[in-house]
Amino acid sequence: MNQSYTNFELILVNDGSKDSTLEILVELQKKDKRIKIYNQENKGVSSARNMGIDKAEGDYICFVDSDDTIESTYINENLNEMISLNADLVIFGYRSIRNDKEVKELISQYKELKIITSDRYKVICKDNYLINPPFNKIYKSSILNDHTIRFPIDMRIGEDAVFNRSYLLCTQKIIVNPRTYYNYLINEDSAMRDLKDDYEDQLKNMASKASFLETYGLDFNHYEYIINNAYHKSNLIFESNCRIKYINYKKSVKRYKMYQSLKKIKFVNFLGLSYKEKIKYFLLRVLFFDFLIKKIKKNY
Repeated sequence: MNQSYTNFELILVNDGSKDSTLEILVELQKKDKRIKIYNQENKGVSSARNMGIDKAEGDYICFVDSDDTIESTYINENLNEMISLNADLVIFGYRSIRNDKEVKELISQYKELKIITSDRYKVICKDNYLINPPFNKIYKSSILNDHTIRFPIDMRIGEDAVFNRSYLLCTQKIIVNPRTYYNYLINEDSAMRDLKDDYEDQLKNMASKASFLETYGLDFNHYEYIINNAYHKSNLIFESNCRIKYINYKKSVKRYKMYQSLKKIKFVNFLGLSYKEKIKYFLLRVLFFDFLIKKIKKNY
């Protein structure tokens, strides 16, 4: 609550916690009337964020996860730029922190405030950190509601990127602020997930990316952009032809029209990849083939 900008509401969604979380939230609300508390059964982070969007009364929305911290000028500086420049979205830098130690500071390639109007899809996609998380952005409520943009509740990974691509398609002007305002605390336990569910989520994420590139990526001629996406496209083809074949996920591929989208995207020749990307490409296949062999052994 220690923000230099004070005219905001703080929506806290209690996602079915079984501990003393609700009691703590109620005590906080007694001290600050800007706090609003909503309860729901445990439905996951996407459902909680969607409830926050539905309940929000302000013109702008930002997301802060419960374990993370923000700078005191987080709202004020970014919102002022957004309003003064009449932008639809502002994106800023953040730090990744593990075990109380900074792992990486993810900031834009730009050294100064960047206003993007034309080619904004191309520019944004060149920096993966810009498109993925929702916590380093401020959104317009009107765009979210007018276009019914919400987080997909049937995904556990990749839902942020799907949400942001949907929003990005509805923007006209974007601001990229190179300054860092958000501290993202990495949860080690969150990396341990069920393989099947994760894989289906990856399919949905890749389907969203394929559709996005189909709409706005066909005229991308920048070599840097091609290199950045070559790995993801080759990964998608390999998963479709290999993993799905043996784990019986063909229905998932058909459901999300993966092949139809992929056919319209021009794939990059392996020889065009950088040395680093070739290594990633090779290691990915080694890991996948190892997985397939183990899967086949279990079936016989």
